[in-house]
Amino acid sequence: MRGERALEIGTGSGFFAACLAHLTGSVDSIEIHADLAAGAARAIGEQGISRISDRDQAMPFAREFDAAYEVVAITGALPAPEPRFERALVVGGRMFVVIGTAPVMEARLVTRTGEDSWLSETLFETRIRAARSAGRPFPFPVLNRARKAF
Repeated sequence: MRGERALEIGTGSGFFAACLAHLTGSVDSIEIHADLAAGAARAIGEQGISRISDRDQAMPFAREFDAAYEVVAITGALPAPEPRFERALVVGGRMFVVIGTAPVMEARLVTRTGEDSWLSETLFETRIRAARSAGRPFPFPVLNRARKAF
């Protein structure tokens, strides 16, 4: 909604950031690939959109975010829920995220309902590319420990 602050993880071409800017008040968009970030900044600038702060940031998955956003959109699939993005929401804020690994992924709407509570609703099943800097847990923890031993 107008006046809301949005966070997008994965700027890509900048198209989704532009859509979010049209729907909200301002967008902080983070991209780990410098070439994509530069291309998105150029495209967004050519469209005259000024409510987007685009950043080339190497490790969005390694940092904490302030609880300052009414909207969070993760544009690549995460293997598991990521609490740091949920904590980026203000109470009442919403996040769209795809959770899982191919072939089983779920699009979810996460709403922050209180200081320490969230509601996660599955919207539909889907399959999208994984977020490039998201960790990938090995599916069998015992084998993972064994691999480290060798």
